Amino acid sequence: MCEEVKLLLAWKDKLAIGPWGEWCYRPGNLPYVKYSQTVEDFIREVELFVYDQPQLNLENYQLILSQAQVDVETVTELSNLSSQVLLAALVRIIKREEFSEGYILRFLQNRLIVDILVELAQKLSSTTEKKYMFCQVEFIPDAPLYTYLCDDETVKEGDEVVVPVGPAEEIHIVKVKKIIYATTANAPYPFERCKKVIEKLETRSDLAAVEKDIFTVTSQSVDALDTLIGTFRLKKDDRSLAIECLEACFSKTNENQRGTLIVKAARPDVYLTDPGVYLCLDNTPKVHMLEKITQSLGGIGNEWQKIELRSVDDLEMQLEEAPELAKVELKFASSHDVSAIWLDYFITADGITVYFSEWEKNNE
Repeated sequence: MCEEVKLLLAWKDKLAIGPWGEWCYRPGNLPYVKYSQTVEDFIREVELFVYDQPQLNLENYQLILSQAQVDVETVTELSNLSSQVLLAALVRIIKREEFSEGYILRFLQNRLIVDILVELAQKLSSTTEKKYMFCQVEFIPDAPLYTYLCDDETVKEGDEVVVPVGPAEEIHIVKVKKIIYATTANAPYPFERCKKVIEKLETRSDLAAVEKDIFTVTSQSVDALDTLIGTFRLKKDDRSLAIECLEACFSKTNENQRGTLIVKAARPDVYLTDPGVYLCLDNTPKVHMLEKITQSLGGIGNEWQKIELRSVDDLEMQLEEAPELAKVELKFASSHDVSAIWLDYFITADGITVYFSEWEKNNE
């Protein structure tokens, strides 16, 4: 794409915040929009760009959009569009104002014009320049999204996060609708004015709630797995990672109650045998339920406090007491990368035994 596009992209910060214009009404005349000087200058810049760059063929913007099957009225995903199509969409919005008063104002208000410029800037940005993570969050359903910087790479679309709002930094809980990675120059909102996400609200899956009914469940990606014997979390270098439970199966006999979990990192590029990765077991068991289970199996009720952790096959496991009270860190090693762990625990009259092995090997 031509170097001159960069001049056009400089408008994304100028147009990020209104006022962009206002409707005017005169007796006996149709209402019209009086645009701000900034918007008027931007319109002229786009028209001049189309004239000065004939090689981009933007005079035929309708044909370009038609061939790409893009309708500016309904388009929401811009990342898969080429630079030429993005420019054609921008030209179409500007040209349409001639036939539909207030058309440009509409797409400034819903941020499509700014989003197009941001996407163009991202396509131009150098791959070596540092990119930051931005969360676009929703305060009210179907309302405009607000942009926050985020340092927690585990945050994903659909998560709830805590953010500061306004000069008083009031705390609000909001839902993440979109994740964007961009450089400071290409940020979806002026970088120096972006506030930061304070923290992510932890998502949990309470498997203990279904263990008493004994059946199989398939879980989703969460931050913590609550089980009868404690809570499992996945971490890397002391930072939390989302953990995915591929399957959880529970059964009971006259001799034991068994729980089987297949767990992995939610991120596909993380192996459980990677340096710095460990499975953390918070020793916060469901005491009342464990006492009843132990007694039903012939124990005296407090035998559940005896927990033995073992690794099987060629999976090596190192146990470390965590700095926090009643936590154990489980670090795994193998001759090859291990993506998923088969976690098998048995509750008996004599205590609890937990076995760890590589899931792929058991699954063959």
